[in-house]
Formats: sequence, C-alpha cells, structure tokens
Amino acid sequence: MGQVAGHQTSTQASAYSFVDATPGPEATHYYRLRQVDLDGTSTFSPVRVVSLAAGSSPVQLAVAPNPTTPDNLRVQVQYAGTEAASATLTVRSLLGQTLLAQPVALQPGANVLTPALKLAPGAYWLGLSGGGTLGQQGVRVLVGN
Repeated sequence: MGQVAGHQTSTQASAYSFVDATPGPEATHYYRLRQVDLDGTSTFSPVRVVSLAAGSSPVQLAVAPNPTTPDNLRVQVQYAGTEAASATLTVRSLLGQTLLAQPVALQPGANVLTPALKLAPGAYWLGLSGGGTLGQQGVRVLVGN
C-alpha cells in the first residue's frame, strides 16, 4: 500500500502519518503497520478496523468509459450539494506516487473534469477530496493505447 521513511532514531518518540489513497467503496477497512528496523527485523501492529458510513458523501465519482485512452480521460462527478464547492482532483500511480493534484470547482449537479495531465497506458487511482462534507472519493482507472 505504501511506505513512510523512518527517522532512524529510537531515542526520541516520532509521529508518522499515511493516507490510504485507495480506500475503495467498502464500508469497513482493516489496517496494520509493519515496522522495519535498521537491522532488517520487523514487527507488526495490531489490526485496526476503520468503518466508513456508506453513502455519507454528497459526491459520486466515475470515469466512463473505463478503460479509457489518454486523450479521452473524463472524470464524471455528481455533486448533491446546494452551493459550489472547492475540491482537489488527484491522480496517483498504483504505488501511491502523486502525479497530479489539481484544484477544481464543483457546481451542484453533474460536473465533468478533465485532468491536466496526459497519462501513459497503465492503471491509476483518481481521487477527489475536499473539506466539509465532501470527504474523499476515489476510483481506479485503466488507460490503454
């Protein structure tokens, strides 16, 4: 899923964070951490359960067609809010590398977003996030030739 570089010290407490870029539509997610020491030994944390309220976001995100082509990538967003909202459209590789973080304005109703990035053939994660009740939505997309 991802990695966070360590601070390479055990004499001071360190805080780390990581955002799951691909949470998927499931309502319940299971996470655990693996810590690898400098000598190569590793330990695992207990499993943590995160439950998301189904249907709690006013945003529905889709890519159609999917698979798509580099010249035809369109992100369809249905926004159920009553006022315009600011959000960020992100494109990430499946390794979690952020390739694009594009500010967008959502209007109530149907929105079609075009990422300002021409993608090479492959698989990607498109996400839309915003403050307030927008939360975070995402979808995997396949880009062909």
